[in-house]
Order: sequence, then structure tokens, then C-alpha cells
Amino acid sequence: MKTAAFLRLTPYLLLSFFVFALAARPLLARQPSGQQDSVAEAARRAREEKKKAAKEPKKVITDDNLKPASPETVTSATAEVPRMPGSTADQAKGKEAGAAAANADASKAAQELAKAEADLAQLKQQLATAEKDLNIAQREFALDRQTHYSNPDYQHDAAGKAKLDDLENQISSKKQEVDTLKSKFAAQQELVKRLKGPASGSAAGTETKPPSPQP
Repeated sequence: MKTAAFLRLTPYLLLSFFVFALAARPLLARQPSGQQDSVAEAARRAREEKKKAAKEPKKVITDDNLKPASPETVTSATAEVPRMPGSTADQAKGKEAGAAAANADASKAAQELAKAEADLAQLKQQLATAEKDLNIAQREFALDRQTHYSNPDYQHDAAGKAKLDDLENQISSKKQEVDTLKSKFAAQQELVKRLKGPASGSAAGTETKPPSPQP
């Protein structure tokens, strides 16, 4: 009974399978074609890119097309690394600069002191010469005055009187010269003392004195 029923259904099953096969054939045939199209498209693109790359010239780096570094870049690359204020190097440079300035000041002060002392010695010599000339003029005037007034007829000795007047004018001029040199000598002596500084105070008792008038 079951066999008879199966046999009756067999034509229908075969028909259904045939219909299904016909319906699925286009789908099965379309899928491989799509895959083949994708592979062909990829190969075509690869060939086009290869041809495009072959057409473009390869850039070779040489000394001609190598861009030189700008001065700013070189300066920036070789610039000294800034140091923090108060570093050992800065302190050393500060000490060196201070020592150099101190040496320069000391050299200048020594030169000024040497010049001042030379001027003082020159003034001392000038003062001594002026005082000597004054002393000689005073002695000559005293002798001539004694000779003039010892003459009973001195009132008529015009030449003797003129000589005494001339000597008197010379003495007055020489006194003014001595006074001027004494003032200059004192001022120069104070300058030397100031340039020598505090150390010169201990030598105050041995400072240069103006020459004493010769008798």
C-alpha cells in the first residue's frame, strides 16, 4: 500500500526537482561569473597602476637637488645651550671680569699716582730754585742798600737809588712766585696723599715737605 502511494507521488517529486533545478540554474551560473568579473577587474587595475608607476620618473637625490640648510637652521643647531643663571661657568666668568676690571683700575691708579708724584717733585725743585733766587736778591739788596746809605751824598746818588728800587721790585716779584709755588706744592701734596689712599696715612710723618729757605 505504501509502495503504491510512493509510486503515485514519484512523478510529482520528479517534476518538482526538475522545476527547482531549472530555477536554480541561473543563480548558480551568475555567481561564478560575478567572481570572475571581480578577479578580472582587480587584474586590470593592477596593470594600470604598474603602467602609471613606470611612466613616472624616479627622483634621484643628488647635490644639485638637495636643498641646503638655511643659516637660521645652522645657527639654531649650533647655538650654545643656555645655562642657568648662577651656574659655575657664569660665576667663573664674573670673577674673571671682576679681576680684569680691578687690574685695569689698579693700573690706572698707579699711573695717576706716578704722574702726581713726578709733578710734586718738579714743583719742589721749582720752589727750591725760586726761594734761592729770592734769598740772593734779598742779600744783594741789603748790601746795596748799606752801600748806598753809607755814602754821605746818597741823596744825590740817583743811580744807586734806581738800583735799589729795581732790586726791591725783583724781590717783590720773587716773593709772589714763591707763594704761588708753595700753594701749588701743598695742593699737589694733598693729591698724592689722596691717590695713595688710607695706606698713606701711616706715612704722614715722612711726607714731602717744601724746601726751607736758604740763609
